[in-house]
Amino acid sequence: MYNLNIERNNEKYFVLGVIVFFYAIYLATIEKAFWWYSPAMIGATIFLSSINSGKSEKSFLGLLRKNPRRLIYQYIMYVMVTIISEIIFKNILHLWYYPHFDTVIQHIVNVYLIGYPFALFFLYELYTLFKSREISTNKDIVLTTIIGGYVSEIPNTYVHEWAYVIPYVNLTILNINVVVTIGWVLLVFAVLIVEKIIWKK
Repeated sequence: MYNLNIERNNEKYFVLGVIVFFYAIYLATIEKAFWWYSPAMIGATIFLSSINSGKSEKSFLGLLRKNPRRLIYQYIMYVMVTIISEIIFKNILHLWYYPHFDTVIQHIVNVYLIGYPFALFFLYELYTLFKSREISTNKDIVLTTIIGGYVSEIPNTYVHEWAYVIPYVNLTILNINVVVTIGWVLLVFAVLIVEKIIWKK
């Protein structure tokens, strides 16, 4: 299917993931729905995993089918990364805030339970996809950072589910502050660290 070597039993997940992802992009850019990011990351994770599951037993769909306990462990680790990131970069350094979340429930669901963890799943699947192409580890990290980061950040400029407050640095690429890009590098490394922890022998 689409020359992506998607297994037949994963084709429906590919289609579903693509539909959910692009609908979420529509929500952000046209409807200005501030909650767009959670469905976007769920959709992106599903359609990338539908490609990866034939190549790696560690993909989201592969684990969901064969090792759900390890998938839950990975999810819990991603929630921990979320908590640490929010404490350090949001609560202590005050680099971003959420202008539209009026209730604690909105914040918990859209940041801690879905948005952030599934953004990390998305990065993991993206890195796995590039890794399967056997390019090089450094290039895999760079590609994952650029594509993962800007797929997240550019639609957000239309609705600002999260908004940045970055002092002193005004340099931007595609209207995204370079400090934000550095933050995505850290998230990619966090994903790689979690992978090593989960799959250590």
